[in-house]
Order: sequence, then structure tokens, then C-alpha cells
Amino acid sequence: MVIRTIVIIIILFSSLTFFISDINLIKPQHTTNKELIGSNTSNTVKNDVSDEILNQEIKSYFYKVAAVPYKVDFGETKSPEEFWKLGYGDCDDKSYAFADYLNKKGVQNIEICKVFNENTGYGHCFVLIDGYVYDPTSEPPLYKANQEKYLKYLEKQGFTMVIKTNDLNSRRD
Repeated sequence: MVIRTIVIIIILFSSLTFFISDINLIKPQHTTNKELIGSNTSNTVKNDVSDEILNQEIKSYFYKVAAVPYKVDFGETKSPEEFWKLGYGDCDDKSYAFADYLNKKGVQNIEICKVFNENTGYGHCFVLIDGYVYDPTSEPPLYKANQEKYLKYLEKQGFTMVIKTNDLNSRRD
């Protein structure tokens, strides 16, 4: 009995170590507003103090979205207003709420990415800005993860097809 328990613990620890090593590949990085906001926008912040304040507002809002309870629904994606009113959402609801906020703050190059696992039929949604992933439903939430590493991680999980849109009004699943 003791040997069986030890073997199970070793197997679980090995699996956890492998998973954690994959997560470390996509560990979020620090971001600045200058990296998020395109240089051609009239909303570009002029000084570092304002830049850092806006960066903190964006990061704070991201984690506020991430903290909203996750609840799967298979219907149309909720509007950001409906998402906040209901107080729950799934990956597409959270991604669109965050992208809508970014758009209102003047952030450029926002894309909503949807990935699909053709074997299971499951899909997942996250925000992409200039090669960085913002995934408020990931555990832990991913703030500015490397796109290439994240997509490789998702591919290992069986997600192969990626669809991107920069039309924040197209919320159909």
C-alpha cells in the first residue's frame, strides 16, 4: 500500500513538473503602454508618468476581467456591458470585454484569436496585441505572454486551428 502511494505521488509530481515547465515557457512579461499603443495614434501618452499610470490601469482592468467567475455558455458572446451585468463569462466573453476596454483606451493592433481542437470540438479565445497574448481565462491569467510559445503550448494540448479578427463587433462563436 505504501509503495503504491509513493508511486502515485512520483507520477503526479512528474506530470506536474512537466506542466510547470511548459507554463514557464509562457510566463507573462512586463509591458508598457508604449509597447501596447501604436505610434500613429493621437492617444499616445507623452510622458513616462502618464505612460505608467495608463499601463497600470490596463493591467488592473485585465486582472479585474480575469477575476470574474468563469462559466461556459455555448451561445453568442456577450457584450462587455452584459458580461459585467451578469457577473460571469467564458473565454470569449472575457476576451471581448478586455479588448473593448483596450480599444476605448486607444490601443492599436488588437486581435481576438480563437483556437480550436478538432479532436474534441472545444475552442478557446484570447486577445493578441503585436505578438503578445493576453488570456484572462488561463490559470494563472497570462498578461503579455509570448505568442509563439503560447501557440506551441496550445498545439501540444491539441489546439491547431487559429482564427484572428480585429473586428471587435463580430462576437459570434
